[in-house]
Amino acid sequence: MGIAQAIRRRAGLPNVIGVPHIGALSGYWKPRMGELVAEDLVRFAQGEPVQRLISYEKFKRMTPL
Repeated sequence: MGIAQAIRRRAGLPNVIGVPHIGALSGYWKPRMGELVAEDLVRFAQGEPVQRLISYEKFKRMTPL
């Protein structure tokens, strides 16, 4: 099973993968963002806690809906 399949199964969301906003990245952050996302995806797929989790409460504060 690949990482994407493990994440979908574990999250209970078969057709959803969350990714970070990448609209305003500098040259430094483009490769680093990929590394950070990959690290947390591997942690999540292995059943370990992710390090850059955004709770729904924090998401609501960050996003005007």
